[in-house]
Amino acid sequence: MQDGYFNRALARLALGNARGAADDWDAAIKLRPIWPDARFNRANARQLLGDFDGANADYLDALETAPPNWRFRSLALAAIERLRQGIPIRQ
Repeated sequence: MQDGYFNRALARLALGNARGAADDWDAAIKLRPIWPDARFNRANARQLLGDFDGANADYLDALETAPPNWRFRSLALAAIERLRQGIPIRQ
């Protein structure tokens, strides 16, 4: 079930619906709390919604629970640094 939420969230984000995407990632994370990819993607949606503290927390949680060779590690670290510098992502 969590994969369905995850995939729908990706589609919603691609269509410009960051709020709907974040809501779906919330649901996916409730079903599978330790899921770095979902937290990373929810962080991106949260940035688009202006929730920079929530985005930063999600990036940190993703990094904390991800394996050392996680494919989004460098992107999460770069996103955290951009947030520290006050440079959020844009849709």
